Amino acid sequence: MRLVFLLAMVLEACTTPVKSEDYPTAQMDANYDAACDGTSTVLTGVFTEDGTTLATYVTLSDGDAVSASSGSNSVPLAELDVGELISYVGGLPIIEQDTPFVFTLTRTVDDGAPDSEVTLPPPFELGPVSPAQSYSFGTNTLSLSWSGNTADDPMSLDISGDCIEEYTEVLDPDPGHIEIAPGTFVGVNGRSGASCSLTATLTRTREGTLDAGFAGGSVDARQQRSASFGAAP
Repeated sequence: MRLVFLLAMVLEACTTPVKSEDYPTAQMDANYDAACDGTSTVLTGVFTEDGTTLATYVTLSDGDAVSASSGSNSVPLAELDVGELISYVGGLPIIEQDTPFVFTLTRTVDDGAPDSEVTLPPPFELGPVSPAQSYSFGTNTLSLSWSGNTADDPMSLDISGDCIEEYTEVLDPDPGHIEIAPGTFVGVNGRSGASCSLTATLTRTREGTLDAGFAGGSVDARQQRSASFGAAP
């Protein structure tokens, strides 16, 4: 499953990471994410120094740790380094809607932040992209439909490929169907006349409650489904 949350953080400008032992929790921001693809839920935490113009990532020092739990199930989040970009990742085989996930940061310098909570929004199923076999940027209307559009949680659509500029749209309220007119997509890198594979990713997001011990940040849960298809001029 594509980790949109993590990739978004990777694309953000940053400075050299710092160690958590030099910062109380009240000077840290946290961004937590629970992303479900219908088979499992990937749990991610990213910590940054509060108040910096560029993202200064915080790596957890010895004695500090972050975990996620749901009921009796718990998993430590392991450090994942992409250059100077630091995240903490784990997973649980839990996909039921309204399932609560609690992210817990334990510290040696203070009481940490034990209670950042969010629940999974309802699932949905993305139907076939139409037309799937012979879609043309310039002449065809692109149609996508999905089931389970009775939830109040907002939806978003992302369509990407190596021959177009990324297309995004917020769908709130959830319409259950969208049509994208011919000529909507913009070519990139001199490939406006090229064919390529596109991926449509539909996401339903629910906000949770971040532990008050942090300076700021967010905790979200997402249901996410994707479909790939070929496209030509």
